[in-house]
Amino acid sequence: NAIYINPDGGSCPQCLSPLSLAEANAMPPVTVPSGVTCGGDLVVNDANTPLIGPSANTFTIGSGVKCFNSITVMANKKLRKADDQPVYLLSYLNARQNTEIGHPEAAQHTRMKIYIVGGAGVSSILGQNNLTTTRTTFYGALYAPLDHVWLINTTVFGSIASNMVYVD
Repeated sequence: NAIYINPDGGSCPQCLSPLSLAEANAMPPVTVPSGVTCGGDLVVNDANTPLIGPSANTFTIGSGVKCFNSITVMANKKLRKADDQPVYLLSYLNARQNTEIGHPEAAQHTRMKIYIVGGAGVSSILGQNNLTTTRTTFYGALYAPLDHVWLINTTVFGSIASNMVYVD
């Protein structure tokens, strides 16, 4: 576990100087609560988002605790949560370029809480390395103690806790 800081001592997503914790502390694994049924893969794309209107290109996960095998948010799409109950993923979260996960209004930042069961060799990728200036923006909390999380051209408003976080 490492925290990346800039030379001035403040947090900096672009800086790669690791600051190790004083002692190693294992993060507890994620378990899906009993009684919660996990669905398949959720893919946010043109087929399940309106193309015009105030919620254009936006998919909202319904109220209550939800569970999916994985979530993929395709380019130029937005993923929201209707309430502040968590979303559990068995595998991974992927977001392509110019996506938005969570809600940009400060009062709703805490609605998106994603817990990933994951496992060895599992990676979640937020953003896409390309030649455009498009960005992925994440508002909320992501907890993936066994995963590697890649942040590529991504802005985070909230927190990410995982086995390893890569910033590009």
